[in-house]
Amino acid sequence: MTAGRSGLDTVTGSLPPAGQAGRRGRRSRRTAVLVTACSASLAGGAVAVPSARPAALGVVVALAAIPFARRLVEGAAWCLPPLVGVTFLLADTSGRSLATGPVRYLATVVVLATILAVGVRRDARSAALRSVAAVLVVYGILGTLYGRLVLGTVDGALPLIGPMVIACLPPVRNWSATACWRSGLRVLSVACSLFAVGSGLSRLGVLPAAQIDVLNHEKAYLVVLGVTAALAARDRVLVPLSLAATVFAFVTYSAATYLVAAAAAAGTVALAGWAPGLVCRVGLAAAVAIGTVIAVLHVDELIGVFDEYFRLVGKTDNGATREALYRTALGRLHDPVLSDLFTRETTVVGKLAGTDVVVPVHNDYLAVTLGGGVVASALLLGVFLLANGLALRTVRGPAGVWQRRTVVVLLAAVNGAAVSAFANPVFMNPGASAVTFAVLAALVAACRPESPAPEDRGDAAARVRTLTSRAGGRERRDPAGGRGSS
Repeated sequence: MTAGRSGLDTVTGSLPPAGQAGRRGRRSRRTAVLVTACSASLAGGAVAVPSARPAALGVVVALAAIPFARRLVEGAAWCLPPLVGVTFLLADTSGRSLATGPVRYLATVVVLATILAVGVRRDARSAALRSVAAVLVVYGILGTLYGRLVLGTVDGALPLIGPMVIACLPPVRNWSATACWRSGLRVLSVACSLFAVGSGLSRLGVLPAAQIDVLNHEKAYLVVLGVTAALAARDRVLVPLSLAATVFAFVTYSAATYLVAAAAAAGTVALAGWAPGLVCRVGLAAAVAIGTVIAVLHVDELIGVFDEYFRLVGKTDNGATREALYRTALGRLHDPVLSDLFTRETTVVGKLAGTDVVVPVHNDYLAVTLGGGVVASALLLGVFLLANGLALRTVRGPAGVWQRRTVVVLLAAVNGAAVSAFANPVFMNPGASAVTFAVLAALVAACRPESPAPEDRGDAAARVRTLTSRAGGRERRDPAGGRGSS
């Protein structure tokens, strides 16, 4: 099989045994019969009860997707967490992920349920990342519970901390030994391109008004993910379609966040191409940490960088409002080290349209610092720095070409979200936060060493033949099994 074909294609020379193929065929036929029977029953019920039609349609679509989902579970399980998260946002026509109360954590529950249903595997390579995330989760949840139950705090840090539970789980595992990287990239590209189209349609008023904030520009890293996944998959159909969807989303609402996410993706690709060693990575991490602290403390001054852009695209410049929010948050930061131990509000009162309203700080690093001090901000930043280190180690290692492409694409999306959080409430939005950490979970799973994918075996076999031919001229094996000079 030539390199570049999908991992779901048949591999010449690697066919399953006849009995195994027969069992798979019987399972596929039984699944098809079951799906058809259930769909017919639901269709009949929807005709009899018109009010049940939307729910019945959703169940039919889910049943029809079972065979396709099974193929992903077998070889591309890494793509399921972000795929489920993006699908939830697309289906959230009533804005549940932005509502008050426990319902806004439904996206987190759905992603967690997907990971646990597919199954996880222990992974020592990502243990440091998951441990840091777990420390921040425990710190934040304990402080938030104390504030809610004892101090009566209303707007705590749970929206920011709760979805991070996704990042604490071990990586999801494939059900088969064959990895299907290209197929997963295609699926993610389609889902994120649909997100981009939905974002544009919501701005035009075609979709319900509740979806404007669900599919908004704060999740621009998903739009960029649609393009980068198509490019990495080298799909001639998806590349122009994802680009068109991105342009459509940007034209309908020309937010600078799209440019920031694209720049973060480009920087990630350059970083992966460089693939620095351990010493350079430590130096870069220290520089990023120091730069982040400086940027958080002087974030109001950075807003002026985009003044000219807003004038160029004719978009309302809300920099003054953001500056007021940042000044209010910094004014409440009486203890920079630990702040209020997450026991107090992480929101501020801002003036929007002439009215004082409670709003999130439009900088998640400042928000987490307001909640738990520099310690909490360092833990959050540490999660993303460790994710970069894990990805760069994978790129420098013996991973196949398709695995490396997948890792770079997912890392670009994670970095896009991390950079966008400097000027948007990405992690304070439970829906966006759940999808972000779902992408991080996909990255962790993609970084785990796997058996060679079918599309990589041709290259691997060629390398083995080359090395063997070179060794043949220098070594020979004697009859006793030892080696001697030729």
